[in-house]
Amino acid sequence: MDDLSPRDFRRAMRNLCSPVAVVTSSHEGRPHGTTVGAFTPFSWEPPAVAVMLGAASATLARAKTTRLLGINILAWDHACLAADFAGATADRFRRARWYERVGLPQLHGVAGWLRGELLHSFALGDHEALFLRGREAQTYPVPPLLYHGKKFGTHLGLPPGGTRTREETP
Repeated sequence: MDDLSPRDFRRAMRNLCSPVAVVTSSHEGRPHGTTVGAFTPFSWEPPAVAVMLGAASATLARAKTTRLLGINILAWDHACLAADFAGATADRFRRARWYERVGLPQLHGVAGWLRGELLHSFALGDHEALFLRGREAQTYPVPPLLYHGKKFGTHLGLPPGGTRTREETP
């Protein structure tokens, strides 16, 4: 059988550790945002990232109108924010501390922030890939929030000499 079921695909993808970001936009003076786990840089020259948004996302519709997005790379202690921005509530910013940066919402305490300009989008299935040219970036000295196996966490580096294979581990 050649067809991969959505259930089996999701189960396999749970083994992938994903960064967690909140993509934000502003429209008519109101902030908008949604949580994403599908976000990756794909070019250093020019600086560019790809981010995937649900096809029914209000943030997607606004991104196509404004053509500018903020990508807030969440810090290790932002699991509640990730859940708030993933929910179906109308005011996702109700518990968030944020400020406006060059016309886009930036969340307080993030690990990084990127202002991107929409270059191209590509729809496939229930999501749309947005390709953004990086126009401004900020980094902050806090560990990022990651998602793996239906749980939030962060990265822990290997100890010195910690590159042994499972077979070599006592």
